[in-house]
Amino acid sequence: MKILNKENIKLTIVGGEVKSSETSKTGYVDELKKLAKGLNIDFIGPKYGKELIEYYKKSNIFVYTSFYENFGQTMLEAGAAGLPIIATKTGIANDIVKDDKTGFIVGPDNPKEIAEYIMMLKDKNKRELFGKRIREIVKENFDWEKIVNKYVKVYECVSFI
Repeated sequence: MKILNKENIKLTIVGGEVKSSETSKTGYVDELKKLAKGLNIDFIGPKYGKELIEYYKKSNIFVYTSFYENFGQTMLEAGAAGLPIIATKTGIANDIVKDDKTGFIVGPDNPKEIAEYIMMLKDKNKRELFGKRIREIVKENFDWEKIVNKYVKVYECVSFI
């Protein structure tokens, strides 16, 4: 955001701090808020259901720069909402983010590259085209009914002794 500060771009961070174990570090959201001062970043906390969907609808781009992720449900949700995605090669990203077609895959610690891709996606036509493509990929491959049918087929192939 320091790189993009002059571009009138706003970052909204949806979500909160999750303590996954007794040894998990806490307080990182407060650290982020301190780092974000003066950078046009809003921290709005966790959102669920219809309220979360509204945030996806209001957004233009989804940026996900995690160093590791098992699946990345939020990327799938963003893709289903038709948002172009800028993401690291984590979780579901490799399956739905196609470089310069539905978004961009970035290195895990390259803010300049991320900023360049955000600037490329200021073009509304490009965002809409990427959004349409990613929504089609998500619908074709991750529709709940199709997923359930795939699970059923797996279970039908399992033999019990």
